[in-house]
Amino acid sequence: MKREKNLLIPILIGAAVIIALVLSFFFLIKPAVNNYTLRMQGQGYAIAVYSLMQQASTCNVVPLYAGNITMNIVWTDCLKQAPAPSTSAK
Repeated sequence: MKREKNLLIPILIGAAVIIALVLSFFFLIKPAVNNYTLRMQGQGYAIAVYSLMQQASTCNVVPLYAGNITMNIVWTDCLKQAPAPSTSAK
């Protein structure tokens, strides 16, 4: 009987340690990783938008692709600067 008690205490301590590790993962580590991921996604979106703005500011057409959809982005200020094409007939 004493041998079973001596074996039971380390098993219970081990189980408590495992439970503490699992709970700390779900309540401490996982939210921190999710928060970091959301911050990095926000920075990625900001970098992508800034890059598109820089490309459009050169007065070039910037193509955007999403699946089978293509959209061309043009900065409207560039359209105002462009001279109107001549339509005179000769």
